[in-house]
Amino acid sequence: MEKLTELMKMDFSDVEITDIQYKYAKDKAVGGTRTQIFVFLKESSELESKEYYINSDGEGIFDPNLEHIPSKHIEDLKEIGIELSQIQKHGVNYNQIKVGFSIVPYTIHWYQIDESYDGKSNVVLIASVPRKISISKIVDE
Repeated sequence: MEKLTELMKMDFSDVEITDIQYKYAKDKAVGGTRTQIFVFLKESSELESKEYYINSDGEGIFDPNLEHIPSKHIEDLKEIGIELSQIQKHGVNYNQIKVGFSIVPYTIHWYQIDESYDGKSNVVLIASVPRKISISKIVDE
């Protein structure tokens, strides 16, 4: 959980993680493998009330009109069963990770989705981390 918190730059203590999926892709830019991480959440409060989604420091981007969704994400979301019509809000946060001797930035997109996807998730986070990462199943204590 600590590593996931660090990678997604989010405090998961007051949210329910409903699913985590990931896949690998070759990344010529960093000379290795990139991991696409999908974290599905059940948020009980309005997203606007949480700093992670609507960053008051101007570090993230809020895209209420869904104008800045990467075309690759539309494909990735469709692959896992989420259509563009199910997306209600979108935004972007940023993080970075050490790769070799360099610090490499990456984006973390968040999508508020309607619950017709799986009946329990209403947010999906997508991070494309420029490293090969494996994620084991999180077990409730």
